[in-house]
Amino acid sequence: MKEQENHLHLNKAINHIIRNFTDVPNLEEVSKISGFSKFHFHRLFKAYTGETLHQFIKRIRLERAAFLLVFQKHRSITDVALSCGFSSSQNFATAFKKHFNSTPKSYKEHKKCQGILVTEPKLISQYNDIQLKYIDSFNLAYQRTFRPYNEESFTQTRYEFLKKYPNRHYISIFWDDPTITLEKNCKYDYGYLIENPHEKTETEILSLQTMEARTYIILSIEFKQLRDIKSVEVWQYLYTNWLPRHGYVADTLFC
Repeated sequence: MKEQENHLHLNKAINHIIRNFTDVPNLEEVSKISGFSKFHFHRLFKAYTGETLHQFIKRIRLERAAFLLVFQKHRSITDVALSCGFSSSQNFATAFKKHFNSTPKSYKEHKKCQGILVTEPKLISQYNDIQLKYIDSFNLAYQRTFRPYNEESFTQTRYEFLKKYPNRHYISIFWDDPTITLEKNCKYDYGYLIENPHEKTETEILSLQTMEARTYIILSIEFKQLRDIKSVEVWQYLYTNWLPRHGYVADTLFC
């Protein structure tokens, strides 16, 4: 239970970093959000994520930049560098080359969606009424794991979660693009919607977060068994095919 409690506090810090990674979050600021001392935060954060705070922030910035270079090719490299928190295009180029073994220019020109579906999955025809819809902010009780994005592991996570918390509206959040982020660093949240602000939640074992109001892709899915859900296949298709084909640009925050 102690480890789970630590993760609740660390997730608060991680969420703050993800949403403010361009503002140079420092150890004192982030550790304060988590409720730990700087010393304990540094130790617990590395044990949880496998990275120091500095490494984590730098990687998040570089991966967001890589995403923009691939999916928003109209933007200049300098614009991408500055928007991702780098002080100059030169500093960005050096860090990018070290991390991806490629210059930003070469990455932008030659990077393809390797491993990402560019054709319509067979199951997509079974989904009804794909549409864009603006949704107000909502609260989510969730658990977070760092793992490869594959259906086998997701099915087990969903099955265990549904047994513990039945009869809810469930939400999955994919924070990373697995063609950019290493498998071990891919963040996956699975939880349920808190529909009543006075609803009692299992705050001692589940993290809580507020998802900002924004425009989402909405589609309905019918399935008989958990293993029938092909969430990875579908969101990859939507990200790399459906959105650009309909003239939209994907958000860099999550899916």
